Amino acid sequence: MAIPSEECVCEYEGPVRNKNGFGWNWFVPSPRALARWMEDAGFEDVESGDGVHDFAVTTGADPLGQNRCLAVGSKRAGHKISTAGLSQKIL
Repeated sequence: MAIPSEECVCEYEGPVRNKNGFGWNWFVPSPRALARWMEDAGFEDVESGDGVHDFAVTTGADPLGQNRCLAVGSKRAGHKISTAGLSQKIL
């Protein structure tokens, strides 16, 4: 799922929103937010969108369904994510 927005935004989905979905939680990003997450995680040459248009999401006519976002990038060798704010030390 993705938010069809040009802004860098994210929505949280969890059990309160879906009474039958106990045990699952996830964040639903816009295409720009997904691209930034990937860059922060050490990817470069990141592209995100509907497969045709940059920073777009799929429509109801797409075989993947609507509100989907695709992303691809190349992992930078040696990049480490920031551990600030994590509850446990990562070795």
